[in-house]
This record gives sequence, structure tokens and C-alpha cells, in this order.
Amino acid sequence: MWRNTRTLALACVLALCAGLWGTPGAHAADFAHDLAAVCKGEAEFALGACACVAANQLAAGQSETAVLAAFYAAPRPPTEFEVRRVEAVLTGYWPCDPRLWFMFSADDAARLGLDAADALLIVRRAPWCVLFFAEDALDG
Repeated sequence: MWRNTRTLALACVLALCAGLWGTPGAHAADFAHDLAAVCKGEAEFALGACACVAANQLAAGQSETAVLAAFYAAPRPPTEFEVRRVEAVLTGYWPCDPRLWFMFSADDAARLGLDAADALLIVRRAPWCVLFFAEDALDG
């Protein structure tokens, strides 16, 4: 009986380790997929800039969970190209303005009292518009 218990315990430990560490890079790929999904839900026409906001927040020490939780739109299934585009931003291959910190629709920015003239980047695709602001934009 003890032999079977030890074998079962070893199998459980190995399964747990595989789940925690898995394939190298698998966790990063999962995050890139999740981020591509939320960025696509927010504004697929501004996917790269959205990923840049997330990359800057990660670089500042925010957790992946906190970064993903900051988005409000429902995630939409990304294409393989969209996931690769997000990965390129996260790895630094695609350029990213380190000042981009907040991403708001034009309506949300106005409701928060932010002036579009203060936006660091504005991405438009009629009829939508997304504005990107620096970290201190909400300091008032």
C-alpha cells in the first residue's frame, strides 16, 4: 500500500510541477493571448498601443492580473497575427512609447475631465476614437 501511495504522491508532484512550470514561454504566450483578447475587445484598431500601455504598466511592477483587470470591454478572440503583434510589443521588438499609461475612449476621457489636447496619442477609426495619456494624467 505504501508503495502505491508514494507512486501516487510522486505522480501528483510531477503533475503539479508540469502545471506550474510547463513549457518554457508558455505562460508568456498565454498572457499575450489574454492581452490581445482584451485589447481587441477595447479597440482592435489600436492593438499595438493598447499592448504598449500594458507593457509599460508591467515594467512599472504591476501584475499581469492587475493589468488585465483594468480593461472593461469584453475580451474578443484574437487571431494568431494579433497575438504575435502583442508579443512583439511585450518583448520590445515593436516600438512602444514608455509614456503611454492610460487608454480611454473619447467619451470616457471627457467624463474624466481629460482634454484631448493633452493626449500623447490619438488613434481613430470612424466612428471610434481612443486617447492615450501619461501616468500623471489623472493627478488633476
